Amino acid sequence: MADKAVITSNNFPFKRLVEVLDSTKKVCVIGYDFSWSSRHAPHFTDIRRGIWSALSEKSKLNPFASEQDYCVVMNWFNCRRQVISASNRVYEDSETPSAKLSEYFQLLRDTKPKEYLAIQQSDFFHMLQRMGNDLGLTIATQCEDGLLGLNDIENAYELYGNIFQAKCHENGHEFASWPAHNEIRQRIVCESCGSVIFPNVEMFGWNNKIEVRKKLLYQIEKSEVLILMGIDRNLSPFTEVKSEHYLRLPVIELLNNGIVFEDNKSTHKISFNEIEKYIEKRINTKECLSKGTESYQKAMEYLRQIHKISEN
Repeated sequence: MADKAVITSNNFPFKRLVEVLDSTKKVCVIGYDFSWSSRHAPHFTDIRRGIWSALSEKSKLNPFASEQDYCVVMNWFNCRRQVISASNRVYEDSETPSAKLSEYFQLLRDTKPKEYLAIQQSDFFHMLQRMGNDLGLTIATQCEDGLLGLNDIENAYELYGNIFQAKCHENGHEFASWPAHNEIRQRIVCESCGSVIFPNVEMFGWNNKIEVRKKLLYQIEKSEVLILMGIDRNLSPFTEVKSEHYLRLPVIELLNNGIVFEDNKSTHKISFNEIEKYIEKRINTKECLSKGTESYQKAMEYLRQIHKISEN
């Protein structure tokens, strides 16, 4: 992960890239840029490392002590939850959950298979799911937006929590959801102990996800390659992992206009145009390539295609 010299795309080591993809233990970390590109999800900078990330004597808000401050913070979260839900088409309104996307896609697959296939090939999270299944990825996210779970990507490491889930402040009781309201005007309390309920995310110095991060760091120590998409290197796990194994790991970073491959003290960067030329020589592009705008989705698909070519 140290600084490395950039080598031109003419020397891009496709064979070595495939060897790395054939590794049995791979960790994929996605960040906010991926969520924004896929669903235009709102950011959570304020609670992650902004003015709501810690409490001090100078803090203007204390949602743990003041009911008024609690309502301000919870309505901020509620607004973001509604935006995420709407953008993901999971809820019909702010209160009543509608059919899960998986049910919708199941119906679409049975009734309109061509439309189903087109959506599958273009949707970011379906592509991430396909890439995860094909390559056997352990997936982690720096995002609190819950989009992985909403799109049926299970067992992901949520390094900063999940806005759709809930946790009580005093005793740590966890819940799959918290009540939805157009406006929150009083404290929501835990049904088990009566403590106030918050979204299960880090905020104001509370609810640090240390155990989740430890589990991911353990997976990284066993992994043979890291795959990154839209990440922030100033956030977990990059601020915590310092081992020699990590520093030697090959890294594949998917960009919205190409792929960067760090390996053996060298960095190789290749554009979509060069990847397309490579793939066109080896497969039927009418069936396998869909040229278009720059995106992480395209980077994921091209990585899958490069790997599939090696299997033929």
